[in-house]
Amino acid sequence: MNERKLVLIPGQLSTARMWLPVAAALENRAAVSIADQNRAGAENVADIARDVFAQCPPRFALAAHGMSGFIAFEMLRQDLSRITALALLGTLAPADNEAQTARRQRYLELVTAGKFAEIIDERVPVVVHPSKRGSEEVEGLVRQMAVATGAETFVRQTRAIMGRPDSRPTLAMIECPTVLVWGRQDGMATEAHQAEMLQSIRGATLEVLEDTGHFCSLERPAKVAESIDRLLESICFAIDLIHPTFSSTSAETNRLNTKILVLYYSMYGHVEIMAQAIAEGARTAADTDVAIKRVPELVPEETLRKSGAKLDQQAPIADPCELDQYDGILIGTPTRFGNMCAQMRNFLDQTGSIWMRGGLAGRVGSVFCSTGSGNGSEATILSVYNTLIHHGMVIAGVPISNPEVTRMSELRGGSLYGACTLAGSDGRRQPSASELAIARAQGRYVAELAARLRR
Repeated sequence: MNERKLVLIPGQLSTARMWLPVAAALENRAAVSIADQNRAGAENVADIARDVFAQCPPRFALAAHGMSGFIAFEMLRQDLSRITALALLGTLAPADNEAQTARRQRYLELVTAGKFAEIIDERVPVVVHPSKRGSEEVEGLVRQMAVATGAETFVRQTRAIMGRPDSRPTLAMIECPTVLVWGRQDGMATEAHQAEMLQSIRGATLEVLEDTGHFCSLERPAKVAESIDRLLESICFAIDLIHPTFSSTSAETNRLNTKILVLYYSMYGHVEIMAQAIAEGARTAADTDVAIKRVPELVPEETLRKSGAKLDQQAPIADPCELDQYDGILIGTPTRFGNMCAQMRNFLDQTGSIWMRGGLAGRVGSVFCSTGSGNGSEATILSVYNTLIHHGMVIAGVPISNPEVTRMSELRGGSLYGACTLAGSDGRRQPSASELAIARAQGRYVAELAARLRR
């Protein structure tokens, strides 16, 4: 199965047929699906967006045309972490002005009067390039799609368009790679609309197709496919089948929930036990989904066996590209001379693309660890915090209000910097009840803080 997932959404008075030439050109480049924006029969973009999300894989690139660009903006407002890349064809960000609202109201009156065919006749010269008018492959197909959509669906679409919010204030939150594709003779979206989006969406690019109208996917399918293919090449995809989420809920969980990742490396199992306690604490926070994952091993398996390493850990391997899916990340590492282990360092060094686009800025970061002698634990935690600060993450330790942090009645690891277990020089000591209690408290604290920051 292709690792790249691409979802295409048709625009107003359009069906899946408007995307078929592009989908065919990309069938060997991605797993392509065409969503049905009309399936729910909704009359507002919020409900349409939720239903389109329900038709999509957990993570996917999205291509939207015309009206479906409004749906794409709403999907990004609802859960931008699921969309890995964005192609916007012939769309615009503002809400309707008075003239546009009046024109759409007149359309509704024409439908009521049984004159839906007049709307199709009026729209064709606006959406089809002059050189393609009268052609069966473009104008003929545009008319067929309009008739197939029907007057009733057109009314619902029009009401959704009229009631859509102005998306310009939220364009800056779009973090994924984005390409704008616009036909020079597009009668719906203007060059000024494209410039507005280009300026507001960080890193966006604009590709102008000369001698092309609104339906660029029909008039210039090869060029549109090339643009989307280049977009796909720029994405660092998280691979769903190889790296499934180790979570208490499904990947389709409502995005109203806070998403927490417990990411760790454990050679002998001490950090693994701590990670499980961290996750247990995070799950006690309301409306929280928790995933536990490991970073890849660097040491040959035969060497690990000879060293007595714990090889039966069940958590799946994480992908560096998936970190920006989460609202909070708790990182667990053993101590190596006051530093994080090489495995964790190697993993974090692969997050440069996320750093470049600020994908983790404002998310919560926290660290826990193990140490053999009791020395170096806070230095190890700080070595990870250096990286998280460069990512712009909000750092969270263990709150002083937790009584276990200041309790002195027994030997234990853990401090305000983060939970820690003392493994002993021979590794025989296992995490104590006090150390696990601190870990659970840290997990819950991070989950609750991440939830507050998302509001």
